[in-house]
Amino acid sequence: MSIARIQKLFRLQCYQIYSKFTLASKKTLFEVSATLMDNVTNIDSNRFNNLSKEQILQLKFFCDGTLWRVSKHLRLLGIDCLFDAQFTTPFILYFIKKEYLESKTKRIIITRNKHLLRRMQQWNQRIQKTLEPEEEPREEVKEWLFKREQEKLKKIQQQHLLNDIEEEEEDSEGECLETNDLLVKELFIFEYLFIVGKGWKDQIDETVAFFRIPFFEDKIFSRCLACNSIIEKVESKESIKHLLFESVYNEYENFYRCTKCPNKFFWGNDPQKKHVNFQNAQMFAKEHSWPSVIK
Repeated sequence: MSIARIQKLFRLQCYQIYSKFTLASKKTLFEVSATLMDNVTNIDSNRFNNLSKEQILQLKFFCDGTLWRVSKHLRLLGIDCLFDAQFTTPFILYFIKKEYLESKTKRIIITRNKHLLRRMQQWNQRIQKTLEPEEEPREEVKEWLFKREQEKLKKIQQQHLLNDIEEEEEDSEGECLETNDLLVKELFIFEYLFIVGKGWKDQIDETVAFFRIPFFEDKIFSRCLACNSIIEKVESKESIKHLLFESVYNEYENFYRCTKCPNKFFWGNDPQKKHVNFQNAQMFAKEHSWPSVIK
């Protein structure tokens, strides 16, 4: 027997052993994972227990650069999930704050970045301190603070007199300070989930289990996996005939396009003739979704 044959049999046996895990054991795994994640999230998972289909589809997420597979899976299930590997930690925080001020939509941040987690926790602690009653400082502390502020003012005045310059701040810094002041007044709190699993499938299962995201057959491929935009149906396939292969055009009747990506079309979702790639994606989405069915 050849080595390749032995390797193939070994992989087959490993797959058969893995397939013996029942749905009940998976639920137990999800419950254990949720317990472990209690220390790395500020969200109560119980609030996702009895959500309707409309409420689940209204959830909004943001995945950092370490969880691009999780973001694509959420988009596959029809969930609004932003992702950009180029976003740095400060810009992610600024983007979430800015979007909240402009549209009042708060995105839940899913991350494996410990630095990002620490920054969000520091911000939340700052907001919580504003809610606590302030203690009256002692007289010695008041005098020390007053002297320190006077020394700072003297240094600033001397610097202006010597260099003959005016204080100027960059627009971006000024905008960021103004944004932070507004958010402090509105008591904005980051909502986040830190993923524990290392494998990408485990990360998907943790996310789906925590937020109780089920499988909706009519929402599969309703969002573009590349840009998160809505995918809409093409009314007349004759209008895009010059953009398709002739064999594809003759074989399928229903075509879809991304509302943002230029000349990006999808097919293979005909009721009587589904493409094998669409079937595989549908099976994967159904397997990696919350088992409960929401009517």
